[in-house]
Amino acid sequence: MNILVIVELYFHKNKSGGEAYLHHFLKKVKQHTNANIEVLLPKQKEDKRYEYEGIIVNETIDSVEECEGYVEKADCVVTQLLLSGKVIDMALEKDKEIIWILHGYFAGFHKLMKHDRVIKIFNSRNVLIDFSTKSNEKINNYFIIYPFTDFPLLSQYKDKELDRREYISFVNPVKNKGTELMLKLAKRNSDKKFLIVEGGYCKEEQQQYITRFRELSNVHIIKNTKDIINEIYLKSKIVIMPSHYESYGMVASEARCFGIPVIINKKTKGLVENMGQLCL
Repeated sequence: MNILVIVELYFHKNKSGGEAYLHHFLKKVKQHTNANIEVLLPKQKEDKRYEYEGIIVNETIDSVEECEGYVEKADCVVTQLLLSGKVIDMALEKDKEIIWILHGYFAGFHKLMKHDRVIKIFNSRNVLIDFSTKSNEKINNYFIIYPFTDFPLLSQYKDKELDRREYISFVNPVKNKGTELMLKLAKRNSDKKFLIVEGGYCKEEQQQYITRFRELSNVHIIKNTKDIINEIYLKSKIVIMPSHYESYGMVASEARCFGIPVIINKKTKGLVENMGQLCL
């Protein structure tokens, strides 16, 4: 079986929750099937084809339209985020099986909900409800698959190096993550150490906030990192997530594996669904 994935971003290039969700999903598919999986990244500056953790990544195409020949040869097409509309239309026209990953609400995609041939995979009930309440289309042929968290791996660090955990940590300083509140907290608590971690998207917006954080002597800022265990969680005594929106919030479940208290915005439905009985 040949599975073709057409997206604008992929995990090793953009380390945020949505891209991590897709990557883990594809790795599990490959683990349990004999499928050949290839990821197309149109409109990239590079021109190469390579393998990343068992998944083929192809950056040799310039536009979504150039993906048509690849779609013709595929048995199943997977897509997510802003390319979904064009990709699904192309795959429907060629009568292909389609898997649509939905890890956040996007207006304008309601018409795609009605197609029975499109398998919709929501990363939380919260996202499903967002679409169902804001769309007049009936949603069928869907599954809810929560983001992958490697609980056994992360939990083994729960009681390790507790003396290193000195920071109040916050990930991805953009507006909808509640960054203005974090700035106020850092200013009012000059005796506390804050760790600010750059996120995987909205780089220009992040830089504006990071400039303001740099003015505070009690704030340490690090770039987006692969080494989340040593660089973030083993240094954090509290994680704060005052987000206005999270479809699920992988940082919360990862932090809880380490035994780190997580303070969330209780109005953020995705975080409440994630934390479940742990949410106070």
